[in-house]
This record gives sequence, structure tokens and C-alpha cells, in this order.
Amino acid sequence: MTADDSFDCLDDYDHPAYTMGRAADTLGTTRGFLRAVD
Repeated sequence: MTADDSFDCLDDYDHPAYTMGRAADTLGTTRGFLRAVD
């Protein structure tokens, strides 16, 4: 993997920018709730 390849995932709409736990903490909700609305 080259440095240029490491940014290819940024064009992928489905690439997770945050983990489920990090997103839940940021939003002040639970992981289960986020999974339910996904």
C-alpha cells in the first residue's frame, strides 16, 4: 500500500469514518440504538 492508496477509502460512501462505539459516545446514545436505526 502506498501513501496514495491510503486515501482511496475516502471516496467510498460506505466506509466507516467512526466506529460504532465512538459514534455512540459522540452522540450520547447507545450502540444498540445506532444499530437499530441503521
